[in-house]
Amino acid sequence: MHIAVCDDNVADRKQTERLMKREADKWIAEGDTFYTDSFGNAQALLGTPMAFDAFMIDICHTEGLTAKDVVDQLRAKGVIAPMILVCSDVNYREQNFEEGTMFLDKPLQPAKIHELMLKVKEYTLDKDPLIELRGEETIYVKDSDILYAEQTGYTSKITLSDGHQFISTTMLGNMFDELREEHHSFVLVSNKVLLNIDYIKEVRFHRASMIDGKKFSVGGDALKYIQYYREKNK
Repeated sequence: MHIAVCDDNVADRKQTERLMKREADKWIAEGDTFYTDSFGNAQALLGTPMAFDAFMIDICHTEGLTAKDVVDQLRAKGVIAPMILVCSDVNYREQNFEEGTMFLDKPLQPAKIHELMLKVKEYTLDKDPLIELRGEETIYVKDSDILYAEQTGYTSKITLSDGHQFISTTMLGNMFDELREEHHSFVLVSNKVLLNIDYIKEVRFHRASMIDGKKFSVGGDALKYIQYYREKNK
């Protein structure tokens, strides 16, 4: 696992780094992998948030910023990883957070850290891998967020399940190559159309009707795979 620690107090951050190093030693001794990167401010943390499996956040000394603000910014970027909020002067348990938020009291206790890391590992094993969509900005979505994608010149127009569209700079064939290993609900029905089978309402006369009413021609191996996927996932 790869854990990000964000603490704006130097002394506290160094102590947390020492405790996380002890935790990593336990995991490595059991043949597992465990890495920690530490950050002294939220701006540095927000640069590459998708690299981490969980976040441990302790913000107490940055004026106008709280750990909840950092969590909100991470969630806005599409991060779904667990958030561990360190409680001291502020008891974050009294605030509203999404599922996947955990709490750790100061002074930090090795046994409690180990307990939370085991929960993070369980969550990491169960979670669905995210899909990276690259365009003017980069966003991260789940399988269920994509209805279909269409090649439009040198870009791909991706229709999302909430009705929004995203223009990706990735060619459709390359996108499918990136998806096919872990995201089995997608099928390339032509060199210009990629469908999410979970959102096909029906297939009749070699025409796939999507839940939003859009229709696409399908046939050959693509049609066979749609039939196979739907039978397997009844």
